[in-house]
Amino acid sequence: MSLLPPQLYYRYSLEKLLDSLDIPYANLHAAGNDAHFTLRAILMIVVRDAQRQHQDIDDSLFRVLEAVARAPRPLVP
Repeated sequence: MSLLPPQLYYRYSLEKLLDSLDIPYANLHAAGNDAHFTLRAILMIVVRDAQRQHQDIDDSLFRVLEAVARAPRPLVP
């Protein structure tokens, strides 16, 4: 199993990966937060990969996935 996102030849920290994907984040290094933001990063990797493929597919799913990935981070009381 690869720990590397597509097209990367080195390991990113979660923080650098989120920055490179323009995903807002906070309070990393807590298990729940890291899992949450890792899933957002995976969504953006899927979207970017689909955009590179230039396949004739319905764009609406990828617009929704991108919106979820880039949604503002949840507010902490």
